[in-house]
Amino acid sequence: MKFHSIVLLVALLLAPAVADAVPPQKPKRPMLLQPLQDELAGRGEIGKDAQKALKVGERCMNDDKRWDQALKDGLPVNDIYEMLQGAVFCWQNAEKKATKAGEVAKPATDYFAARARYIESFRTYIWGIEAKLIGDRLSTCKRLKTATTEAGTANTTADGLVEKFTTEDGKILAGATIRSAVDLGTTIADEYKRQKCE
Repeated sequence: MKFHSIVLLVALLLAPAVADAVPPQKPKRPMLLQPLQDELAGRGEIGKDAQKALKVGERCMNDDKRWDQALKDGLPVNDIYEMLQGAVFCWQNAEKKATKAGEVAKPATDYFAARARYIESFRTYIWGIEAKLIGDRLSTCKRLKTATTEAGTANTTADGLVEKFTTEDGKILAGATIRSAVDLGTTIADEYKRQKCE
């Protein structure tokens, strides 16, 4: 048997072992902001700036799961307030990056702006609840008043967001953000009345 044939035979015998040694690839996790990416792709090629903005937005969506879970787990209000600081910064950063990407990224800019205003007002609301829990009525009312103003801005920013999307999934994503802003505005207004802040 020639040397070349022996090498080929050894290679064939080892091939299954080598294939088994390579770990299988994990299936790629679908993007939370896939509808937003699809919307931008429908407008043309997604440039580097828009890709960066989408990447930051995706990170923000994943980070939001942490504070959302913290709420469900009943973590202390001041812990959630601190977690929301990072969320505010993240969404503001995504908004900035999308704005830099220009007109092609307009749906992303509008979505990130709506999300950023919502998180800002939610954080201020939590700040008001923190004051309520320690019995500081004056600070509670001041913070809730600020949260009310911010919630108004969040609702204005989210208004008409659905119409800025052409895909059904994009409209669903936008609609969820609008509902969050509206529900938060109602919650803050109800708490403001409950505290008799007028």
